Amino acid sequence: MDRKYVSVKLLQYMCVILSIQTIFAKEEEIEKLEKEIGKLSRQVMLQQLFIEEKIRSDGDSGLKQTRIINDGTKSYHFPTTRSKRGVAAIHDHSHMKRTIGVGEFVAVLNGVEFRTRHNDPELRMPSTTSNNFLETEEIPFPDVPPEVTEKSTEAEQVKEMREWFRAFNDQNYTERDYRKYFKPVLCYLEGMWVYDNYTHILEPFLSDRHQFDASTFDDLEEKIMFTSYGGRKDGLENFGWLPKTIINIENGKSPIYGQWIYRIVCHPLKRDLPLNRLRMIDDLSSRMMFMRSEEEEMKTRRARFKLNQRDRNEWNERFDQNLALIDSLMSEIPGLDNYGGNLTDEALNLTAFSADDKKKRILNSAYYHRFWEEIRPDYMRLSLRKRTFSDSNLFMAMTSQQQVAGKSLNYCTKEESLQKKPCKSYTQRWSYAIPFEIIYLNPLSKWNPYNITYHGHYKNDPGARCVTANGRRNGGNDIHTAYNGTNSWYFFQTPQSFYSGKEKKKGKAGNGGIGVLDGNGEVRYTRSTGIRVFLPEIRGIGIIRQRYPIMPLYSEGNTAYKEIESLKDIVLENNKYLKMFHNVPEDESIEKLRKKQIKLSVKSGITLVMSMATKSDPGPHTHYIDLSAENVKALKSNKKLNVRSSEDSGHFHRVKIIYRPHLNNPFVMKRCDNKRKCWDGHKKLLLEKEAQIQEEKEAEKENHEDERPESYNE
Repeated sequence: MDRKYVSVKLLQYMCVILSIQTIFAKEEEIEKLEKEIGKLSRQVMLQQLFIEEKIRSDGDSGLKQTRIINDGTKSYHFPTTRSKRGVAAIHDHSHMKRTIGVGEFVAVLNGVEFRTRHNDPELRMPSTTSNNFLETEEIPFPDVPPEVTEKSTEAEQVKEMREWFRAFNDQNYTERDYRKYFKPVLCYLEGMWVYDNYTHILEPFLSDRHQFDASTFDDLEEKIMFTSYGGRKDGLENFGWLPKTIINIENGKSPIYGQWIYRIVCHPLKRDLPLNRLRMIDDLSSRMMFMRSEEEEMKTRRARFKLNQRDRNEWNERFDQNLALIDSLMSEIPGLDNYGGNLTDEALNLTAFSADDKKKRILNSAYYHRFWEEIRPDYMRLSLRKRTFSDSNLFMAMTSQQQVAGKSLNYCTKEESLQKKPCKSYTQRWSYAIPFEIIYLNPLSKWNPYNITYHGHYKNDPGARCVTANGRRNGGNDIHTAYNGTNSWYFFQTPQSFYSGKEKKKGKAGNGGIGVLDGNGEVRYTRSTGIRVFLPEIRGIGIIRQRYPIMPLYSEGNTAYKEIESLKDIVLENNKYLKMFHNVPEDESIEKLRKKQIKLSVKSGITLVMSMATKSDPGPHTHYIDLSAENVKALKSNKKLNVRSSEDSGHFHRVKIIYRPHLNNPFVMKRCDNKRKCWDGHKKLLLEKEAQIQEEKEAEKENHEDERPESYNE
């Protein structure tokens, strides 16, 4: 009995030992598998990085493609960045109070390619009172000039309101200062990675017409895979391709996923933006599709615009080393922390400073920007920096929103000037944006001469349903069929007499307008008051554009595009670029014009050279300062000029230049980096180094070489 008992106990002990060994073996195997999963996840991350880097190097952030629904015999009959009628498929929903008509498109932001749903965003801005994630508020409409409302009759108000629109159209504010009542709004396309922990799909911006037709992001992915595989589309255009990625690996084992989202939101500019700061971009393939001249293209939704590089009336097509007007406008726009955001980028042991501030203030990185400056710890060197490696269109803003997927780095450096600083860990979160369009709001949105009752949002306010009486009212010309007031979907309050022509609508329209009952039950004939690309013709003034698309294109960053753009300018403006031709027709007048262009191109600007630096560290070096013809003219008219030098030996200088005609070298540096002398010993005199005009015989051989050294970096 004892022997059996001992045998059983021994057997039990052996089983326990074997079980423990098995458990340890399984734990080791599980640990090994977890590490392998971590390695595979990291490889997937690197593959995603490879794809993003490839997209970044092939183009710039911008619009890439719209949906094609037509056919043709030429490649330009198939639009890329335009639908049949509008760039980025922009269109009108002017019967709605705040809806901006924007269709589907494919875009790229910082190497992330995505496809939107049909957008139709509301006219909204980031919250001014809250820092909640993605929270927005309505942009206030401009007031009505009191000179209009003080008129006693409709006819008098219409006449006076037309004069305000004439002043805006003519950009003449001497008699009527339209700038108080015509307000520019800058809309932008914004994208970001968020942690993929949402149980329901996240709608990042409001639209009264569209939302993603999916319960989760996984559901949306399944629908995109199916429709892309079979070439189908959602009838309501509520599908979109929003990529997902592995954003990080926790403890080297567990992948953490990031979900891409985007939104279109707007910002009311703090300043007036004159119309002459905008100019149409000649996208030739768009014109060729319908064989339109530039003047004809300008009058369509397909026209795309650009802002002047400088905030000036005059346009100069030339390269520039300074911040542009768009940098000033975008710097007003906050990132995801909204208007109260204030963050400092201290990554890599170098604090980011404002690039347009003479006082070297720390940059508020919570607002959108492209440029910043670094101050090197050795000799306080200034170095201008630009977000991204080569993307000319992308603006970035830091955020503290925890929903945004961040990146971390434990930074140690071998750089001598920074080695004294200990290793430091950084975690940052960023969002990305490009400008999308400029919308000029006008006083029509608040002008209500008939005192028509507004019943609120068509979905959220129960009283708003009385406007259509469940479909029995359709804007007809009698008290039984006219709309009973207005709501956010049926927003008709502009007098029909303000415009010329008739309003297109379903059903009958009295006097060419939409019938709406005023507060006394009388039928008033009106036109839609929402946002349009073009306002209808105003009698005596004409058609006024309200929306100016300024979105950049992805293809603009491609080398082939730049070559074609250069060739296009030479071909379409050959008299302006005769000196670029290898061979010109044997015509005496053409050859004379060509030689004149060569001389003018040299005289149009000047390159100044700073004297050799005298400090042993960073050693002998110089800088170049490019001045345009208008810069030289300003200096010679006794004005001072603040410019930035070229970057050499790892830094640049901000210099203030004056002109002293009695000196042999009349261009003098009055201030250097806001001090009397440059820290590295450059003297005040600036040497004049113009490209030499060659003899006519050499000009005929077209041997015009840039005399600046190879180290000069434009």
